[in-house]
Amino acid sequence: MPPKRKRPVLKSDIAEAFEQVSEGRDILHPKRLLSRITAADAARKLPGVPYSILDNLAHADLWQRIFLAPMLGTRAPSYLEDWKQHEPSEWEEVRKGFLERFEAARRLAAEGFDKTDKAKADSARARLIQTLIHDAYHLGQINLLKRMLRAEKAGKSRPGK
Repeated sequence: MPPKRKRPVLKSDIAEAFEQVSEGRDILHPKRLLSRITAADAARKLPGVPYSILDNLAHADLWQRIFLAPMLGTRAPSYLEDWKQHEPSEWEEVRKGFLERFEAARRLAAEGFDKTDKAKADSARARLIQTLIHDAYHLGQINLLKRMLRAEKAGKSRPGK
């Protein structure tokens, strides 16, 4: 009987999706997207826009903490803390926390799931998918807000504007 060939280990679809976002294959890597934004710009609410980059990222960060709490062994914050206005002084802490939890979620997806407890594995999969979709949605909004800030600054610096 010929020896059994080892099957290649395939990444989970969730791990692949996290990799695509974190490597910037389709959108900028979150760290790059969130770089070079001053605290003042992050906290600035543009005319006609319901929230600032900082408030948007703080919202995404809050829901990361809620979604990932059972997997990270942390206490989930209350959703009642959502959509508060934040001060420029909070920018670095919110940015750093969001990026740390994004990387933690990516690592959890790459590690795989407990095959001995299907309910736990299914819950982890669902939470990671929920986290990634929510993060990608808000990173897209932040990218647009960042472009709007740049456009506004460029418009103000043009003669006659």
